Amino acid sequence: MRRLVALLVGIACALAALPAAAQGPGAPPPGPVVSEPEDPVRVEAIRARVLARLGRVEEALASMESLVAARPTDRSLKEEYVEVLMNAGRLGQAGRVIDGLLAGDPKSVRLHRFRARVDLDANEPLPAAHRLHALLDDAPHDTGVAAELATAQLALGHWASAVALYSGILQREPDNEDVRTAYRSLLLNHANRVDLRHRTILQQAATHHTEEATWRVWLGERTLLTSLLRLGHYTQDTVLTVEGFDDHTQTLGVLVEHELARRLRVRAGLEESRHEHGEVFRTTGRLGAVYDDARATFALLDVAIRELLTNPVVAVRLDGCSDRATLDVTRRLAPWLSVTGHYDVRHHTVKDETLGTQWELLARADVEGRHGPAWAVLSPQLFFAEFVPAHSRFRDTIAFLRRQDIVALGLRIGAEVLPGLRLEAAIVGRRDLHRAVTSYELLGDVRWKIHPRAELAVVYTRNTESTATGGKEESFTGTVSILY
Repeated sequence: MRRLVALLVGIACALAALPAAAQGPGAPPPGPVVSEPEDPVRVEAIRARVLARLGRVEEALASMESLVAARPTDRSLKEEYVEVLMNAGRLGQAGRVIDGLLAGDPKSVRLHRFRARVDLDANEPLPAAHRLHALLDDAPHDTGVAAELATAQLALGHWASAVALYSGILQREPDNEDVRTAYRSLLLNHANRVDLRHRTILQQAATHHTEEATWRVWLGERTLLTSLLRLGHYTQDTVLTVEGFDDHTQTLGVLVEHELARRLRVRAGLEESRHEHGEVFRTTGRLGAVYDDARATFALLDVAIRELLTNPVVAVRLDGCSDRATLDVTRRLAPWLSVTGHYDVRHHTVKDETLGTQWELLARADVEGRHGPAWAVLSPQLFFAEFVPAHSRFRDTIAFLRRQDIVALGLRIGAEVLPGLRLEAAIVGRRDLHRAVTSYELLGDVRWKIHPRAELAVVYTRNTESTATGGKEESFTGTVSILY
């Protein structure tokens, strides 16, 4: 027994000595694995970038300035400092830092692109275009440089050159969704276009409420032809209403737009409308402004003076007009969250007699989720509207919904099933707290980008109690858009 115990102890000692022997004679025993300590300066730089993205710009700048002071020769740290300065709008300071870095490294592509971005943000597109042209000559297939040069060319008013640059990128990268979206947006905003739209109302009804009878829309077939040039547009609107009572309107307009700054454009124009029945002619003045920083904020102000007002429900033609002001603002708070506000006020008159004043207010949030080519958007929203009628002889002839206090929730899902072919479906549930009416809207949307300059869209809509029309509605709308 003693021999057996001694043998087992000897085997255990031999096994314990094996790792040390494998390391060779004199090798120290293995110790715990210790990771390299993280550079505190890099950690603080990451924290500063996060603060800047959260909107805490002053804290981010203070942190980066202290880091640069601690490491004045760290070039990568200074480049990160430049990005924070540009995001904070400190363009002059960012330019001086970039110029200092370029003096030491005049061939740095990244620094030249930074300098071009500063020039563009400072509304100096010409030096930015020259700088980016030189970079593109050295690297003709650099997508980022080509896209930034397209932005500079657009700021210079050379939209055809910007289109050519985006077209060249798409030839190399046909699946680049960001470039396709920017290219399409460029064409929509600057190319001449023709839209042909046909709408078929399959179901029509009017809703009677205790406080008044409301007739907002009574349509059978509707065809809309719009030709939009850079300085003018033509619209032909045909509405088939009750039998033998069609409504035809033609509008010819001129609209001039001027860019005050890189992000701000103002516009003004005149429209001449002809309403066939009664030979009503209307001259409309239009004013507007557009603010777009191409990143987070889009705002549109549209003012119309003496806009044509028609009443296709009853067989009485009225020489009516509206003075209108509309403001739409969209702000992206995060990559997955944006908020939208809408305000509209109208003052209606008929034969120079005040009919009443109407206003509406909308607030909506869009919570977006994307997985590959599919997406979903959840949209809670609030809508308030009121019409205050005047004591006129036309009060019973033209009626509007007096008041709406609506809480709504929408869900939209969609996917790009093929390149250029997009399918969407949506449902919106509404509750009008004032009228105690619950309504639902279903929507199906198919869009096919046949070509960057041509698109076909078919939209199906069904409202159980449409707040947009004041009655039940089921419709198909087909639109062909051609950019040229």
